[in-house]
Amino acid sequence: MPKYIDRAQELAAHAKGRTDLPRFIDKISKARAEGLPKRFDPNLLTNDVMSLVEMVDGKVVDQNGKTIALIPGSFRPPHKGHLDMIRHYAEICDEVIVAVSGQTNVASQRYDKFGRSMPNFVAGEILEIYCEAAHLDNVQIAMTLNPMNWISATVRHFSNCKVMFGLSKKDDMSRFSAFTTDRFKDTLQNVEILPIEENAINATTDGDSNISATYVRDHIDDKEALKKVLPSELSDQQFDEVYKLMNPESGDYPSMTDQARADKFNAGQ
Repeated sequence: MPKYIDRAQELAAHAKGRTDLPRFIDKISKARAEGLPKRFDPNLLTNDVMSLVEMVDGKVVDQNGKTIALIPGSFRPPHKGHLDMIRHYAEICDEVIVAVSGQTNVASQRYDKFGRSMPNFVAGEILEIYCEAAHLDNVQIAMTLNPMNWISATVRHFSNCKVMFGLSKKDDMSRFSAFTTDRFKDTLQNVEILPIEENAINATTDGDSNISATYVRDHIDDKEALKKVLPSELSDQQFDEVYKLMNPESGDYPSMTDQARADKFNAGQ
């Protein structure tokens, strides 16, 4: 049995009163360990798992003084500016965890020129390819429904470390202010939250305002346009793989009901 199934069942045993636990455990149990990209840490796959962590007394992991960057975002679709941000934090931190959020309401949906909305597990697969191309071995990719809840649960799961939020200066940093309050810090186990604004970075432009997820969505099937805004580190084979993920042969992105990898990357959602 994959280790994360054991972990999920252990956590669920402590979560009294959750009416969705049978569904949660069923989906976790269906997730397959084989074939998972190496940076998809099975212990970080879902917001459900990390939220359950909060319900388990004393279940924290000693990080041995590491500095860990948490980078939440939608990444719909990922472009070279996203990789540059991940690389920046990978260079100054011991570990990086990128949390790809789900789009759980109509207002948060982002559609490409064909009216398609990319699922977070597809965005996660693309980020995995980017990190592989850039040789970023200290980066993990996580899936989450709610990034703020995910951060809260994840940080409480750590001990003996420093946590840095990976943000662009154009982000709304006020959303993260709750994590700097004494009330939140009092719930942590020897975890230092590093200054938020001080560690935010400028978005990559290379003098080109087209480096944006909006531009990628509007040119999703234009290979020449994409080559300008996707990471230059991609090999021809990796670029083709990313292009196919962005433009599935079926004409639409896979759904959670008909794609096995959704069970892998979104177990419990």
